[in-house]
Amino acid sequence: MTNAFILSNSLAGIIGFYLNFASLWCVASTSATTYAIVGSLNKVPITVLGFVMFHAKMTSQGVIFVTMATIGGFIYAYAKLPQNNKN
Repeated sequence: MTNAFILSNSLAGIIGFYLNFASLWCVASTSATTYAIVGSLNKVPITVLGFVMFHAKMTSQGVIFVTMATIGGFIYAYAKLPQNNKN
């Protein structure tokens, strides 16, 4: 094992610890459902960016699924608005 390997693995462990800590803080601040929705919605820009960057062929099925995910996120956010205004 080289020093670079040990350093990179140690750094990955530290970053992973703080990422998990941030995830738990997000769940505590909002709700598990909100965290799950945010986790699934972050895949939408990654998918679109993948199509753009790698010039992948976008199928009609892929477009439908990305659109459904985006609409679902907006519906969830809209449903949460009255709840947030009451608090």
